[in-house]
Amino acid sequence: MLITLFFVVLSFLVVAPYFHGAGIITNVDGTFHISRLQESYLSLKSGNLFGIFPDVMTQAFGKIGYPQNLFYPIFIVAPEAIIHVIIKNGYFSYYIFLMIINFCIFISMYLCSARISKSKFAGIVSALVYGFFQYKIHVMFYQGDLAESIVFIFLPIVVYGLYELLVKDYHKWWILSVGMALIMLTHVLSTFLASIMVLFSLGLLFFSHDDYKDKFKRLLFTILAGIIAILLSCAFLIPFIQDYKFAGKMNIGTALLYDNAMPIQNMVFNFLPNQGPGFGVGIGIIGALVIISSIFVWKKLSLFYKYVTFEAIVFLLLVSNFFPWQLVQTQLKFIQVPYRLLLLATVLIGLMSGQCILILCRKFSTNKKVIFVSGLTLFSLCISFASNEYVKMNPGSLVTYYISKNNDGMNTMANSQVFDYLPKTTKSIEPYLVKHSIRGINNDNKDMKQLRWYTSYDQIHYKLVAKKSFANITIPNIYYPGFHAYVNNKEVPIKVDKNKAINIPVQKGINNIDIVYKKTIIQIATLWISIIS
Repeated sequence: MLITLFFVVLSFLVVAPYFHGAGIITNVDGTFHISRLQESYLSLKSGNLFGIFPDVMTQAFGKIGYPQNLFYPIFIVAPEAIIHVIIKNGYFSYYIFLMIINFCIFISMYLCSARISKSKFAGIVSALVYGFFQYKIHVMFYQGDLAESIVFIFLPIVVYGLYELLVKDYHKWWILSVGMALIMLTHVLSTFLASIMVLFSLGLLFFSHDDYKDKFKRLLFTILAGIIAILLSCAFLIPFIQDYKFAGKMNIGTALLYDNAMPIQNMVFNFLPNQGPGFGVGIGIIGALVIISSIFVWKKLSLFYKYVTFEAIVFLLLVSNFFPWQLVQTQLKFIQVPYRLLLLATVLIGLMSGQCILILCRKFSTNKKVIFVSGLTLFSLCISFASNEYVKMNPGSLVTYYISKNNDGMNTMANSQVFDYLPKTTKSIEPYLVKHSIRGINNDNKDMKQLRWYTSYDQIHYKLVAKKSFANITIPNIYYPGFHAYVNNKEVPIKVDKNKAINIPVQKGINNIDIVYKKTIIQIATLWISIIS
């Protein structure tokens, strides 16, 4: 009970700097995620209980039926909309949600570390190091990546699942399945990174003292865990693959990986002010001290912890410019920046910190352990406060989104127009999409006049007057499997042009056009597969 209360207080203190000041200040990633929350909130506010999980965006992202949630799972982040509806304030609901996320991060690592080390003290130390880790602060507050912030909750579950599978009771394989499935239902890119960690961790079998029969069983159960993880998350994963294949090349931004690799010294000291665009990307002083401490206790570490330490160092080297990222630019450009691998280093360093400190403090009395935890907490809070206050006071180019804490703050969110998940072929017609201009996208055809347009849940509506019938006109919406078109309440066939835009026939006179997204057979079938799994 006291430990839970301790983490509750810490969760409040982590976000406390943001409870005073002008409002939320964040960058493109933050704008992107808050706009996702807006869609769920507005649908829920209108009385549509199932609207908390919209398939396409009709009230945010330009209101164009943007396929946001077909490519980026909404399931785990949507509960913020419930908080928003209850307290009716976008500013406070966002930071209350961050408090809940932080609490879950602390608890998740505490349980993982305490169960592996068999020590509450080690669990608390790991939770503190992990919960205040420099990269986590960067992701949550500077970058504003809400989905990746939530992934920090599930990574310790994956690590604990690997521990049971590869070291202890492989009959608990399902823990890994649950952890991986939750990551899949939160952040696709983190799923790829977590899979790298899982594959790399299999190397532990080569060093274990189990006989070959047990090693083979552990490997088979690891494969089973992966299969079940896919089944649990296939409600998102399979439709995602279908839509990705349909879209072809998309507008997702990429960068030169080597140019964004981190110098080693920056990873340690990057929590200091005036560090430029990469502010906060690193392991911080505490992370560096944990790695140094592992040297002094190396002989007393178990094989599992030695391997965890080895993995952490490998991932740190991959983040740095020691690794020749130029050689894999084409194959791995989708990860955008190498420092995303700090996600893996963070959870591993957090776990090993508890065991290393437990060994170093093995002769400490209970009072001395309390003093140590208190000192670590104060030091971590100081760094956290300094980092967050710096973000608030020196936003620089960060200010691409602002929300006042004095009102609902929902009006400006719809202005986010990050169209990463549209096909590249749509680039030339994007202005018409945002303006919802039927006449404009049809080369300013004077034989048609658009009277109005409006949106509702998963639907876009137009009223068009045509001077003659048209076998096909282009509608300023991009087609994906699941879209249907209705003219005057009758469904009409959809044709898809070279820009992936919707084309439909209209008749002479008034045409009430409804572009409606309905769940596909694949979405319904895979949802039941996930439920049954």
